[in-house]
Amino acid sequence: YHAPQLSRLDEWTYIDYSWKISAGHIPVRGEALGLEARTAWSCRGMEGAIRKVVPPACSEVASHAAHDWPFNGENYNAFHPPFFFLFTGLFGRAFAFVTGAGFVTGARVFCALVLACGIAALYLAIRAWRVRPVAAFAGALIVLATPAVAASGTMVHSESANALAGAAAVWI
Repeated sequence: YHAPQLSRLDEWTYIDYSWKISAGHIPVRGEALGLEARTAWSCRGMEGAIRKVVPPACSEVASHAAHDWPFNGENYNAFHPPFFFLFTGLFGRAFAFVTGAGFVTGARVFCALVLACGIAALYLAIRAWRVRPVAAFAGALIVLATPAVAASGTMVHSESANALAGAAAVWI
């Protein structure tokens, strides 16, 4: 919430995917970013330019075509399976409706909750091996302390579910 800028790790494409699929449209790879993603990118900002292209100013979003954004405003990540993004989008919309905090914040909260569930599940999976609670907690904390894992819980990104997949692997 206190770091509104979009992540350079393709967050705009996942915002677009989540928004569109929660509205009943499954995006395809190469499709132009929708207005919600372009507005989030321009109004929230992002550190630096991408290939010397900076998104248009927030006040100018409506007057620019998608190709004025970096990567020609293309959603190149629309090949992912849709279920995670459907739930992210529905939660983001509901969160925005209830709290007024906005769709992106709601979608980020969902990703943080998914990551938290994954870390909790990992702790429980390690405990199933009869490992002491402190060691199981340390093992789960090591996973959370990995920068890529921790970052996935602070942005709209499908990798926030990786901790759940890892916990399932440990459980099995």
